[in-house]
Amino acid sequence: MMQLIEAIRTPVSSTKISLPEFNPEQPDADPRAWCATIDICVNERPLEGASLIIALSKALKGSASSWLSQISHAGMTWQHFRELFLARYDSTETLAATLIGVNNGKPKDGECLAAYASRVMTSLLTRWKDLSHEEIATSYVLAHIAQFDSRLYRLAFTSEVTTRNKLLQEVKASASLKRKYDRNNGSVVRTDGPDVKRFKSQNVSATFKCHNCGRPGHKAVDCRSKFVRQTVPSANKGLPTSTVTAGISKQVICFRCGESGHIASKCYRGNAGAGNSTSAGRAGHSSGGGAVAVQRADVCTVAGVCGELQQSGESY
Repeated sequence: MMQLIEAIRTPVSSTKISLPEFNPEQPDADPRAWCATIDICVNERPLEGASLIIALSKALKGSASSWLSQISHAGMTWQHFRELFLARYDSTETLAATLIGVNNGKPKDGECLAAYASRVMTSLLTRWKDLSHEEIATSYVLAHIAQFDSRLYRLAFTSEVTTRNKLLQEVKASASLKRKYDRNNGSVVRTDGPDVKRFKSQNVSATFKCHNCGRPGHKAVDCRSKFVRQTVPSANKGLPTSTVTAGISKQVICFRCGESGHIASKCYRGNAGAGNSTSAGRAGHSSGGGAVAVQRADVCTVAGVCGELQQSGESY
């Protein structure tokens, strides 16, 4: 009887434990944060072997549940499972890449800023759990300066830089790539300094020829000339410029007044009609009076009926 009473008084420890669920198919699934949560549960109530496998089978969802059956074995501990789990589902991104992803991230649709800030804080604290101050500072500086150089941006995603000396070596190596070797005189020329003037090679600019003025060194769209040169016949190449210009201007004949030396838009005899302007202009010019000839305009009118039309016995 006493044994029965003692058995009733003694609390029975339950071996059942419910772990948080993890589904790798969800976009916000964080393997490290999930492992940190399980660490708290396992520290208070250790799990091993069959009890651990049963608890994990209820917590893992999606493809993780089938993966658990592939790695389960007798006597499996949480530390061993943790290593396999992080190797399988944890991304291999560097510390700097994590910070770049946080800076480029934004809240989800319908997610308040408090929940977003809590999620980012938990992710960073989990990522920085076992890191030193130097490793955290180095990753932050690399993520910050990666936005100014493409090589450092690639380095932030491909290599894990954890020390200050390693970071300075990579930055110096990136700066040395900006130096260009001058093959002409064998000297090194810096092209990223503030006092260095960028210039275009004369050999490259000499290949361009302007179709407007004919001079090399620039294109027609960049030509400063405001006019298009008129082509002069080859017979007048030996003559002076004034003689050639005078010869060309004398060949122009105005179709309004009939005189040579100017065009109709610059005719000084006025806007006379084109019908009788030629003969009148020539007559006035031959007389030598210099006065503009009077032009006559014939006006057409409709005449009255002057005939009669008969058809089928009717007059129209």
